[in-house]
Amino acid sequence: MLRRRMGLLCGILAILAAGRAHAGNASPARESVHILLTQERQLQEQVKVVHRQILDVNEKLKQIDERISEQSGQASTYSLQNQQTVKAMTEKYSIVYLPLAMASQIPVWSWNWEEREQKKSQLALREQAIKEKEQLQTTEKQLREKLRTVSDSIMKATGKVQKEGSIDNLDLEKLASLLAWPVPVSKEVTSDYGWRNLNGNVEFHTGIDVAADLGDPIHASADGVVLFAGSAQGFGNWIVIRHEQGLMTIYGHMFRNGIQVKPGQTVRKGDLIGKVGSAGQSYGPHLHFAVATGMKSGSMVTVNPWSFLEQ
Repeated sequence: MLRRRMGLLCGILAILAAGRAHAGNASPARESVHILLTQERQLQEQVKVVHRQILDVNEKLKQIDERISEQSGQASTYSLQNQQTVKAMTEKYSIVYLPLAMASQIPVWSWNWEEREQKKSQLALREQAIKEKEQLQTTEKQLREKLRTVSDSIMKATGKVQKEGSIDNLDLEKLASLLAWPVPVSKEVTSDYGWRNLNGNVEFHTGIDVAADLGDPIHASADGVVLFAGSAQGFGNWIVIRHEQGLMTIYGHMFRNGIQVKPGQTVRKGDLIGKVGSAGQSYGPHLHFAVATGMKSGSMVTVNPWSFLEQ
């Protein structure tokens, strides 16, 4: 037993020593790629944080607009009631109340100092939120440009080509929170979108891998029409759904009996479309979730899913 333990310990030490020697002999190019991959991952995380802040500001603006609308609705109701009262008094007491009839056209909130100040405050908050949103959108755009630069450097260093799709022509304002999370029972991301080092092989990961149990339900991220539902190289089986502005969502690695929809079928956001599997090039049960803007040379042109997820 002791000999077995000593042998195991020596084996571990030998592996560690070999790893240190390998690291010491690492080429500058390999170290450069490692640095670039780290930068790319950090930028991806920053983009996610900023995008989440934009969604928060959108929600804030929605609430402000609802309050302004509610105040305006109350003012209109009060104004109508006032006009009806003055009209009745004018008809009963003739011309004496005509000036009041004219005054009744003025919105009631302009008579009420407190309500006027409340609306003024809400409008100021709205203007502030719009400026905050514009600053965040500028920051997000700058981060995306940095990401493109880093990605180009990784391609140059590795000799691998991976061009992302463009989102510049999309209405990002409208699409910012179009997509719901496809696997409600799991939020565990085992491999994110972007460049990665998988077992020493640098490659571009075109989607988000969501860990889940076999058979866990997969839901449509948004309203759309099913384009493909069946076998696909690398994915085993997949589902592709087309949404507004030509955006497509891709769901991969299902077993054939896990597909719950057919091509041409219309689906609604949240509908059950499949079940988590582990078909194709898979390291275990998970969903490969991707977003694409089109297809080129038989391959999907993917973009970062986090740009469209409700998060």
